[in-house]
Amino acid sequence: MIVETEHPHFGVVRQVAGAVRVGHERPAHRRAPRRNEHGDDILAALLGYGPEERARLTRAGAFGRPGTTPIAASAPPEIAT
Repeated sequence: MIVETEHPHFGVVRQVAGAVRVGHERPAHRRAPRRNEHGDDILAALLGYGPEERARLTRAGAFGRPGTTPIAASAPPEIAT
């Protein structure tokens, strides 16, 4: 089964749905998170990092080069055909 999800940069993305179904309700399909989209939540709630430590890690490039967008930094190069 193919499902479609909306991506903020690429538009509608088609992907294969998981084959395992549990129960009678259809699962909600959503896009994968962008790089570091939930980083602050994870660092604060799960790891107990304060705002100063999160800012320091960001400035140090722990989540990618400062000043780059997640899409541009992680998109694969074009393949010549």
